[in-house]
Amino acid sequence: MLDKLIKTTILTVGLLFCLSGGVLAVDVIELNQLVENAEAMDGKTVTVIGEAMERGDYAWGNINDGSNAMGI
Repeated sequence: MLDKLIKTTILTVGLLFCLSGGVLAVDVIELNQLVENAEAMDGKTVTVIGEAMERGDYAWGNINDGSNAMGI
C-alpha cells in the first residue's frame, strides 16, 4: 500500500511540476518521430509524461500521444 502511495505521489508531483512551467520543452515531437529518428536522438535527454500501470507487485509506464503508444 505504501509503495503505491509513493508511486502515485511521485507521478502527481512530476505532473504538477510540468504543468506549472517547471520544465521547458524546446521541441515537442510525436512518439512516431522519436522512434523514426532514434539515431538522431541518441545521447539526448527526452522527457515524456505517462501513466503508471500496476499489476500486483509489478508496474510499467504507458505513454500515448495519439499517434502511437509505448509501454516501458
